[in-house]
Amino acid sequence: MANTLVTPTWYTKETARILVNNLKFAANVNRSYDDQYVQAGAKVGYTVNARLPQRFQVTEGQALQIQGLNDQYVPITLTHQKNVAFSWSTASMTQEIDMVRKRYVEPAAVALANIVDYDGLTTVYKDVYQAVGSPGVVPNTNLTYLQGGAKLTNSATPSEGRLAILDPVSMVTLANANLSLFNPAAQISEEYRTGQFASRALGFAEWYEDQNVAKHTTGTFTASTPLVNGAGQTGSSIIVDGWASGAASLKKGDIFTIAGVFQVNPVSYASTGQLQQFVFRRGR
Repeated sequence: MANTLVTPTWYTKETARILVNNLKFAANVNRSYDDQYVQAGAKVGYTVNARLPQRFQVTEGQALQIQGLNDQYVPITLTHQKNVAFSWSTASMTQEIDMVRKRYVEPAAVALANIVDYDGLTTVYKDVYQAVGSPGVVPNTNLTYLQGGAKLTNSATPSEGRLAILDPVSMVTLANANLSLFNPAAQISEEYRTGQFASRALGFAEWYEDQNVAKHTTGTFTASTPLVNGAGQTGSSIIVDGWASGAASLKKGDIFTIAGVFQVNPVSYASTGQLQQFVFRRGR
């Protein structure tokens, strides 16, 4: 009978399996463009373009009113390449190495999963322009999460498949606040035992706990009254004044609003009555 030995292919598949099973944030990101990085017969490089959905307006009356088609794209670039490298000789394989999966493959895959989620959670949030609650304050009631769901709805986000990823402190705080509120009793008991809020509730289908959720420290802007310097500005930047000298230090990821500028539902094009939030995308 021929010998069946551990091969590099086995290592790759096993590492990938354990890696995916340990991902929280990255495992729930839209992966529909993965296959475009490598296509049959051609390489597409490190960047692919994700097509944004069309945004149409409903018109009134019987007459046909043709609207232009506007294809917009967002570039997705492979910017990080992580690895965990280790090796052994055939002599070590014979005399020293055993329990390969338990002692080597699993710890390596867990370390990779941790850094993948860390990179995603500490990078992506700085481009998100909507937030609820107060910076640095752990929500201790359901209201903050319900307000988050309302923001998603006002932005025309589908209600199905919404996920929440919380840091460990926020997770146990939420679980403790809801121990006596949700039935059945068996589920409450399980939440109390694990310390994790796992109910399909508050508008979210699933809840995940991840120690890599970013902690954002806002910049300082005390003793200042920032004002828009010039009406009718357009684009992704705005000219302002009114900052007190040496009293302001904005950071990338800080969120701000502008008086009189309201959020618009991207489907109905109607104002939600809430001030539109913007994110500061440059800075330290």
